[in-house]
Amino acid sequence: METVQQKKFNRKLWFCRVVELIVVGALIYVFSRYFHNPFCGFIFQCGCTFGKTPDIGWRHCNIHNVSGPKCPWCNAKKSVVWLIDTNSVNVLMFVSYLIVAIYQWRKVDQRRKIDDIYSDLVVGDDPEDILQPEIVASNKSVNTRKLSIHSNKGDHKLCNIKPILKRLWIPFFVFTVYDLIMGTIFYLATSYPYFMWWKK
Repeated sequence: METVQQKKFNRKLWFCRVVELIVVGALIYVFSRYFHNPFCGFIFQCGCTFGKTPDIGWRHCNIHNVSGPKCPWCNAKKSVVWLIDTNSVNVLMFVSYLIVAIYQWRKVDQRRKIDDIYSDLVVGDDPEDILQPEIVASNKSVNTRKLSIHSNKGDHKLCNIKPILKRLWIPFFVFTVYDLIMGTIFYLATSYPYFMWWKK
């Protein structure tokens, strides 16, 4: 049964987690908005680059040329363009972060619950000697300390930055790997001659 204090802690904890997801979602949006075009230009050598807006970033793309090869991403048909659309990639990046975050949150919650169960237990010099508080009260000579062997120090913090930073690389890794895979597929499926350092 949760105590009032534990309920308050859990409400604040989930508020922090929601804020975390909002911040990560914003970072993903900004990253994708400004790095999609340069990545397209890198893998297809098409002229796409950085810009204040995506429209500015693709002004020099070879899709605007009257003749010659045209970037397979920027020239993609409506039936397949959703595969490399920034919104689709953003969702994939966010979901990948969310899956890892939920998995790690569950592990932390489990360790904290175990700590709550053992919070009233104390141990002597030997960590395996678990003693009930009433036994300790009758023997003041016993050297005791709180039992906290399951959780990390950060498990009881509301907003622990370290695990967030450790999993923050995941969506950007997904962005890179997914776009490279899609770039390879589009390159092989079309007659476009350039792919990074290779030329057909």
